[in-house]
Amino acid sequence: MPIEASAPEDTDQAKAKFGVTIRILVVDDEQDLCDYLAVLLSREGFEVHSLTDPKRVIDELRAREYHLVILDMMMPEVTGTEVLSRIRRHDTDIAVIVSTAYPNVDTAIASLKHQASDYVRKPFEPEAFLATVMQALARKGLRMDPEAEMHRAIGAVLRDARKHQDLTLKQLSRRTGLSVSLLSQIERAESTASISSLFRIATALGLKARGDASAKKQLNVIKQLFKEADEIICATDAAREGELIFRYIYRMAKCKKPVERLW
Repeated sequence: MPIEASAPEDTDQAKAKFGVTIRILVVDDEQDLCDYLAVLLSREGFEVHSLTDPKRVIDELRAREYHLVILDMMMPEVTGTEVLSRIRRHDTDIAVIVSTAYPNVDTAIASLKHQASDYVRKPFEPEAFLATVMQALARKGLRMDPEAEMHRAIGAVLRDARKHQDLTLKQLSRRTGLSVSLLSQIERAESTASISSLFRIATALGLKARGDASAKKQLNVIKQLFKEADEIICATDAAREGELIFRYIYRMAKCKKPVERLW
């Protein structure tokens, strides 16, 4: 039977981010990898099922509606290429990410022929893999809510800056006065940070702003953080950036005067 790894609260989290419950099917003959990906993806709020028998893939796709299949190309009895071909005969629209520890020209060509969404090499870094999953879903019109997307991007900026300086969460906690638990939740976009918390973290990580230590300086630091996060999600449109910043600050700081007067 397929393994169901998502708790109800996890799928509720994904539904809040995407507007729908995102179902992902992992197909790999290695049970350990199936279990690992199930945990990794379910933590992001996806509903995850897995199969180690590739012959059962089509039956599983008929039984449930899936948005994404993660398919290993090197499996006994039935090759990933054949499974991918069967998937496309069953469903021409479903997203498929092909994974393999032994990439070669033949599997790459087969993946292109059958319109695989992406082609990843094992072993892969968790963050890079999750980014690939998000991109594959985005190509199918399944994008995160703008605020959730911005929270995730901000978390990525903070995590990268912290790791670049070889700081642990405990050390950053000492610099900011914020708990390790809260910092971890902000980096994983599991908690919405207040303007004050973002200012503390950004300042501790060296995102300095010119001028005095006024409210304007604080907002300039936050604006710089948004600018860096904006580059991650490739949102170069000024209106969209402004909208996200205004919505965030109004929601979290509950400003009572026009935001544009604050910087």
